[in-house]
Amino acid sequence: MLDEEFEAVIDYNGSSPDAKLLLQELDSELKRQVSLRDKAGAADDDQANELLDGAGDADDIRKKLEAGKGDPVAANQAEKLLLEFKINLDRAEDSLKWPALVTEVNNALDELDTLVDKHGNSGQREKADQFREQANVLIEQKHSEPLRKKFRQITDLHNEILFEQPGFWLGFFNYLVEDRAKMKDQDAADRLIDQGRQFINKGNVQGLRNVVSQLLGLLPSEIAEAKQRGYAGDKGLL
Repeated sequence: MLDEEFEAVIDYNGSSPDAKLLLQELDSELKRQVSLRDKAGAADDDQANELLDGAGDADDIRKKLEAGKGDPVAANQAEKLLLEFKINLDRAEDSLKWPALVTEVNNALDELDTLVDKHGNSGQREKADQFREQANVLIEQKHSEPLRKKFRQITDLHNEILFEQPGFWLGFFNYLVEDRAKMKDQDAADRLIDQGRQFINKGNVQGLRNVVSQLLGLLPSEIAEAKQRGYAGDKGLL
């Protein structure tokens, strides 16, 4: 709600961790480190490489974990080191994702501006301008998680305006009718399609929205999700 980041406080005084499970986690994180190094090398990202180099001494963590199989104190120490190792890998991963995130946000802002210019009201224009100002500040400060939250807000406003347009629902309805044969209940599909066409003729947008929702429910879940992603992508929703 505050759009702020805070330091986490972690209590290591609980029960003794399972050193065997932690060793498995370490192996998984080492694989992630190798993958991130490949990506950092391909992207020529010096910052990510520096973060990976300073992530921690995996050999030291492994030794402490081995010792921790019979020593709860050593196990707790190793758990703390492993957590710090994982956090440092997370930071490196965020560094690699940062350029793509900035591009995604800027593209979303441009699409929102275009949509607001065509169909938005003064309140939506004001909100879009605020989002751009706020996003620019977050980009300048390199705050990745707040920027992701801002991206979701930008997308929500984009969808809000788009969903108000009758043409969006008309296109989505016709897009779903193409897959009528894949719907689980053909009789129900026929009734809904007929009902949808009646709503189109009467200009009943809300009724058409309800029909679209029900038609999606008749499709197998994987097809329904693919249809939503496909149509949303065509309309700039994703």
